[in-house]
Amino acid sequence: IDSTTESFVDVAKAHGGVDVSLDMVGAAVFADTLEALNPRGRIVYIASQAGSTIEVPIPLLMRKQAILTGSTLRPRSADEKARLAAEVERVVWPWIAQGKLRVLLD
Repeated sequence: IDSTTESFVDVAKAHGGVDVSLDMVGAAVFADTLEALNPRGRIVYIASQAGSTIEVPIPLLMRKQAILTGSTLRPRSADEKARLAAEVERVVWPWIAQGKLRVLLD
C-alpha cells in the first residue's frame, strides 16, 4: 500500500479486511487499523515507533469483538525465542507459500 496515494482502510477492506495486525507503528495508525479490522480480529502491538499512547473507541472495539494486545520478545529466553521461530517457520511460511497469507506493505 502506498500511503501517499492510497487509503490503508480502503485497500485493506477491498482485499477482505484485516484479521490480524502485527503493529510496529503504534498510535499513528491505530484508528485506521481498528477501522480495517474484521469482526473478531486482533491487533497485536509488537513495537510503538510512532506513538505509544492510543485513545480506544470502546464501543467500536466491542462491536467488532476485537482483541487488542501486545507482546515483546526481549524478556524471553533464547530457548523460547527459538521455539517461537520454529513455530513461525512450521505454521506461517506454508501459509505464505500457499497464498493464504498476504503481506500488505506501506
